[in-house]
Parts: sequence; C-alpha cells; structure tokens
Amino acid sequence: MVGLWHFFVPRMFNWYDYLPMQYENLIVGIDYVNYCFSALLLGSSLVLILLGKSALSLNYETLVFHTMLTLI
Repeated sequence: MVGLWHFFVPRMFNWYDYLPMQYENLIVGIDYVNYCFSALLLGSSLVLILLGKSALSLNYETLVFHTMLTLI
C-alpha cells in the first residue's frame, strides 16, 4: 500500500511549492525518482505477496529471496 500511496505524495504535500518554478529540470528529476521509487516499492511488495505461500512452505530459495527483499 505504501508503494501505491507514494505515487500521490508529491501532490498531497505540495512538493512543488518549495521549489522555484524556473528549475524545471529539478522538478522533472524529482518526479522520475519518485515514480521509480514508487514502482520499486509496489513491485517488490507484489513479489513478496506472490512468494509468500512458497516462503511459508519453507522453500530455501524463496526464503533467501524473501529475506533479501524484506531487508532492502
């Protein structure tokens, strides 16, 4: 849910009010970083959910992968 919510954070907290409008490159860079980070959060969460059943059955490879993604 945090990954999905993070897509809307810039608008909710008015990030652009703190930046001068003449720095369009900075605004575009912040948008891309936010979108990529949101996609990473959402994608890794979906992978963890999809592999949850396999991890509960104590599959070693899935446990290692699940632990790595959880720590990241």
